[in-house]
Amino acid sequence: MNRWEGGLLGLVQGLTEFLPVSSTGHLVLVQELLGTRLQGALVEALLHLGTVLAVLVNERGLLPGLVRQAVRLETWVSRRPPADPAESDLRSLLRFTAISSAVTAVLYLPFRPWFDLWLEATRVTAYGLLITGFVLQSARWFYRFPEQPIGGWTAVIMGVAQTIAIVPGISRSGLTLVTGLALGIPRTHLVRYSFLMSVPVIAGGVLLELLRTPLSPGLFSALSVGMILSLVSGWLAIRWISAWVRNCRIHWFTPYVWAAGLAALWYFP
Repeated sequence: MNRWEGGLLGLVQGLTEFLPVSSTGHLVLVQELLGTRLQGALVEALLHLGTVLAVLVNERGLLPGLVRQAVRLETWVSRRPPADPAESDLRSLLRFTAISSAVTAVLYLPFRPWFDLWLEATRVTAYGLLITGFVLQSARWFYRFPEQPIGGWTAVIMGVAQTIAIVPGISRSGLTLVTGLALGIPRTHLVRYSFLMSVPVIAGGVLLELLRTPLSPGLFSALSVGMILSLVSGWLAIRWISAWVRNCRIHWFTPYVWAAGLAALWYFP
């Protein structure tokens, strides 16, 4: 893989991680077109690291408060909410993010050996994109569901939804956003919650892949360009999808993912 290919993959990763069109599915198809193969899941994981940084940049105003809450023992053991409403919201967000991420980690590990095989199967990606289209289309009904506070079981279900999206072609952002709408999570908080819950999972996945697969200097050089472009394009995509969710337009991506899935079935054997 050269720097041009790494940069292109990083741009694709950043734009498609937060838009509900499956970044992993697009990475699989673009690599197939380029004739470039993933080094296991290492390349896919490192490109996702750029989008993790995009989330942290976008939520930089919340980070000091989240870190402050994370190191406090009462955040994890006390049931009494803080007197300050802002601190209470931060504590709840941190707890629910931790629950969702933990559920994803526990459910993902048994399926990890399958992940490398799925990355090699373009037909899995194609069918995953078609499924994503049906998921996005269902958002038209869920927009009308009443909003309600996030609870423990809500966080568990969101974690399960994030786990299902390890299948290439099934959009993580699309599935978690639509699941959140169905559960009544307020749209003003849903995008932030959906993206923050991906940070521990992706960071952990990068660490696991680095321990499993050595990173050569040449590959790191190509991926450094990809990670930078992934960060920049991912930050822009977060801004776009936030407006689309607030304005009840997430289902507008349905024709695109259906077309991409059908094209992949037709073009690749």
